[in-house]
Amino acid sequence: MNTLPTSDLVRSIKYKGYTINIYKQAPDFPEVLNDDFNFDTTELDIYHCKGSYAYEILNGNNDVEEYDDQSMYDVGACIENAKKEIDYY
Repeated sequence: MNTLPTSDLVRSIKYKGYTINIYKQAPDFPEVLNDDFNFDTTELDIYHCKGSYAYEILNGNNDVEEYDDQSMYDVGACIENAKKEIDYY
């Protein structure tokens, strides 16, 4: 399984016996980072592309259970999505 790059790790948290690592990455559409970008009116497919953050979930053996690098533009979105994945297990 592919894993995310470890050089851009910005945060790591523990949740229900899992480790969530959050990474900074270059988004497919950097213009979404502009303060005046309007998510409601854009014609870009911003929900099926790399966002500016990604996460991976490691189990107790440090094996990657899941990772996601799509459509997340802040650390909070990564944490929320990763916790939902873990809760689904």
